[in-house]
Amino acid sequence: MLVTRPLQHVSDLNKGSITAQAARIIFRGVFMVPDFLEFAEHRARRLNIQLEVKEAAPSEIGVHVSGAPELIDAFEIACSLGPYDCLVLDLVRENLPGEKHG
Repeated sequence: MLVTRPLQHVSDLNKGSITAQAARIIFRGVFMVPDFLEFAEHRARRLNIQLEVKEAAPSEIGVHVSGAPELIDAFEIACSLGPYDCLVLDLVRENLPGEKHG
């Protein structure tokens, strides 16, 4: 027997049914900084999460993100694969206290 459940849309954040999460992610590797930042900003927009760049250097880029936990996970995975001219060797993620919307 196949059991399914309805998916919750990101817009449900405004209805108070999903707890938003915030995280600090530090990517370490070899970066063409403008390319990585453009890539990260594009992914954040597509995933409808908030992104704030905290530090950006050729060997380390730190960001704060907030939104639905599953979308933050997707952002982390996408950025760890990065644009073709950047190489992520390691990342550190620290989940920050979440906030309830609605």
